Amino acid sequence: VDAASGIDETIAAAKALNHKTNAVIAVTGKTDIITDGKKVFAIHNGCPLMKKITGAGCMLTAVAAAFCAANKNDVLNSAAAAVGAFGLSGELAYKMLDGKGDMTGSYKIHLIDCMSIMTGEILRGGLKIEHR
Repeated sequence: VDAASGIDETIAAAKALNHKTNAVIAVTGKTDIITDGKKVFAIHNGCPLMKKITGAGCMLTAVAAAFCAANKNDVLNSAAAAVGAFGLSGELAYKMLDGKGDMTGSYKIHLIDCMSIMTGEILRGGLKIEHR
């Protein structure tokens, strides 16, 4: 889901969907929201170019599934880590374009490259997360 409304409205909608589904909900946008209906994380990583490439949402879904499968007992934190890692990879990928403009093909490859080398250390050093 892409967050087009304000952050408070997005949080309310995510919590409402959680109450209907009992699932951890992730809403992506300028600020990504992840909630289990009680705790809410706002993640401020990412790059506007991410919304211009085909498959970014599908890639994030696969990353989130992998993170959650690896830590089934803590799906909320796993989902937040996945969204944060993907957003941070988006930022790092944009830097790799080195001011050459919004080249979406090159950017997509760099995004995949950055995810493939993501480590806990890199994530801890660049994650911009807020507990709300």
